[in-house]
Amino acid sequence: MGNEEKILEMLEKLNGTVEKHGEMLEKLNGTVEKQGGILEKHSEMLEKQGETLEKHSEMLEKQGETLEKHSEMLEKHSEMLEKHSKILEKLQLDVSGIKVRLDVEVKTQFNLLAEGQQAILDQITPKDRVDELEADVIVLKTAVKMLSQEVAELKKAQ
Repeated sequence: MGNEEKILEMLEKLNGTVEKHGEMLEKLNGTVEKQGGILEKHSEMLEKQGETLEKHSEMLEKQGETLEKHSEMLEKHSEMLEKHSKILEKLQLDVSGIKVRLDVEVKTQFNLLAEGQQAILDQITPKDRVDELEADVIVLKTAVKMLSQEVAELKKAQ
């Protein structure tokens, strides 16, 4: 076999290899196109995720502001509760003092009233005795009327 034939044979082999490489390049080209589509979709997804992250960031910022306001309100409420607690303690002390004073003064006054009432009761004539005296007064009035009438009749007769 001559050199030409060897060269032709080698060229045929080389041509087959080039064809195979061409087929492989076409397949790779298809794969690259598919990956390009996938990359494009991934890019869109990343863009959407970026927008979502931005919205979440805004929401977190608003929540942070809300938390700050709530924190300030809680501080004010805490201060108010502390003031109310002090006022309540003072009121409780005042009420305790009033209770003690009422216990001492009112009991003393009630005891004095009871003693005065007893003294009055001791001086009052018993009801049965008053009833007897009323009956006696009625008898005396009747007797006086009768005597007055008799005296008047005797005067007329004279």
